[in-house]
This record gives sequence, structure tokens and C-alpha cells, in this order.
Amino acid sequence: NARPANCNGVITVGATNAGGRRAPYSNYGSLVDVSAPGGGYHKSVLSTINTGVQRPLDRPTGDGYAQYSGTSMAAPHVAGIVSLMVGLRPCMNSAQAEHILKTTARPIVCDRGPGMCGAGLVDAYQALLATLSLPPC
Repeated sequence: NARPANCNGVITVGATNAGGRRAPYSNYGSLVDVSAPGGGYHKSVLSTINTGVQRPLDRPTGDGYAQYSGTSMAAPHVAGIVSLMVGLRPCMNSAQAEHILKTTARPIVCDRGPGMCGAGLVDAYQALLATLSLPPC
């Protein structure tokens, strides 16, 4: 029930752990649309970082990688899939993208009850196939 997840037109993302179940830190509820990999306590998502001494761009020592867990790791998976979908069909609107993500998601076990972790785990391949079935722009 927090912004921006509760705003109209937003695709709300929950996080799964390495086992494909709702991560213990993930939001849940009827507003969650889909879930995506967010990492767990021992297996995390590899992310790019700026290795600044105290903050990004403060005497950076170069680009690097780090492992993080959280819905902040899950949401970019969905954003990336949607960007690929829009690349295939530039006229796609957010409602169409959300519908495709939900109808192509793989079911997951949700410890909070049916539908409380969204439609399931996003499936990039199936979402792109479904996008190709839309009429060309």
C-alpha cells in the first residue's frame, strides 16, 4: 500500500528467492502484479556498481560488481523485459504490457496465499512471444 506501487498504471513487483518462492523481505498482497528474482540471504543478484571511495563518482576506482538482495533487484528484471517488449511493439501501452506479464508468468508457491505474490514469476521468453502476437504498430 505504499507509493509508487499503489499508483494506477504501475506494475508492482515482488521478489523471489533462489528457490523461486517469495523472498522473506518481499512485499506481498493483492496489489503485487508479478514476481521476479530478488535474491536471498545467501544467493544474491549480481549488479553493476560504481566503486567510488565514499560515493559514486567520488574518486572512482572503476566500475565493478556486487551482490545484492531485495525488490530493488527484482524490479529491474521486469523493467528490462518490458523494454524488450516495447522494442518489439513500440505502440504497446502499459496495460498491454502488464496483461502480457501476468498471463505469461509461471506460477509460484506463495506463503501468503493464492494471488498474494502476483500472477507468478515473470517469464521473459513467453512474454516476448506473446508480444509478437500483437498487431504490428
